Amino acid sequence: MTADPHWVKGTLMEDYSKAVRSHGAEVDSRALERIVNQDLAQADAVLREAKPAPVKDEAPAAHERFRSDDRAADMAQETGAKFWRRPIPAQEAPKKDRLLDTPLRRMDAKWQAAWNRLGQLVKPKSMFRPSREIDYEGGDLARDFILTFQDYQRGKGEYAGLRLDDQQRVLRRKIEDICDRSTGRFGPWWVK
Repeated sequence: MTADPHWVKGTLMEDYSKAVRSHGAEVDSRALERIVNQDLAQADAVLREAKPAPVKDEAPAAHERFRSDDRAADMAQETGAKFWRRPIPAQEAPKKDRLLDTPLRRMDAKWQAAWNRLGQLVKPKSMFRPSREIDYEGGDLARDFILTFQDYQRGKGEYAGLRLDDQQRVLRRKIEDICDRSTGRFGPWWVK
């Protein structure tokens, strides 16, 4: 789409005159028209000299047309050589993250409330205590949660020999039990 040259010239004249007035100078229309004409001539020269982008030929070249992606097999076939393809061993499936990949990740309101309560339990009483052991707000309940979660992550204890989704159900039940025991000290953790 090409713009009307008179409209372009008029628009440039208005813009340039506004710019001159904004600096507090008087507008000399002849000088301004000369500047606009020079700018338009320069823009036209640039457009004339610009080379158009080459059009890419959609049809493949004759020597590329019959080749497949596997160049080595094609070259062997053309020359009559024998070509053996070594089978690529299957990669091992990536190990699943025990916490993120299954039903444990589903955050319903009750599960989120349990994790919020666990955050209260394992919060240190003081960050400035010069002891090597951290004293948690939850005391024994925090220790129970930490040991339960360690057993779950290692697949030991009650979790040994269970499928991953069963392990997560057991973990969820144990965490809810810990949260229930914390109600006396911290108040209710789950209110329907």
